[in-house]
Amino acid sequence: MFGLFRKTSPAKIRLAQYKRFTLNREFVDAKNRKETIAEILNLDEPELITNILEKIIQLDDQDLFLESYFLDYIKKQKGIADKLCSVCLISSTTKMNFSSLKIMRKLPQVLESLGASSTGGIIANYQDEEFDSKVTVYARNAKEAEILNPKSREIVLKSLYERNLSPMLRIGEHFMLFETESSFEEPTDLIQLEKLMTDLLSLYACFSDFETNHGDKDA
Repeated sequence: MFGLFRKTSPAKIRLAQYKRFTLNREFVDAKNRKETIAEILNLDEPELITNILEKIIQLDDQDLFLESYFLDYIKKQKGIADKLCSVCLISSTTKMNFSSLKIMRKLPQVLESLGASSTGGIIANYQDEEFDSKVTVYARNAKEAEILNPKSREIVLKSLYERNLSPMLRIGEHFMLFETESSFEEPTDLIQLEKLMTDLLSLYACFSDFETNHGDKDA
């Protein structure tokens, strides 16, 4: 009888949320992709990934495919309680080769400078009062930062401030992702994360147009 009152663990509750999320969405379990995704996320151990789903997206009117993922992983830091990070990610080794950027809500100036020093990059400025006052963008150089044109900056603002989340956007070789942090007891809502996935696909379209119109960024 006492088993009826046994508390369900946060991990089991989260797994149930993922199972509900897959209904009518054509996602499949992607445990076999943990090592590949761990490399993208710079995780020491693939098993830090606790839930992972995959779906292949065919782009409209093109014979092009992107791999898309929803996943959770455990973030461990010395002296700080573990966090649950939730990620939506799109990847392609053949159709994505954009600039390397790290984007988040505006940080205090001191933290911005520390971040730039640790990465060896720059803090990008766009002469866009609203965007520059609300968003911190790290880039390897000013040329790569140019990919954030007015249309894509509008999408980024919406993602950072209108999705009921405070995500970080990372763009690297062959991938783009949004990442959020939460406690294990109150994980990121997967429906809200799905809205960020929509934003990622919009950014992909913007960046693809930019590359087409501006040619090889390294030329």
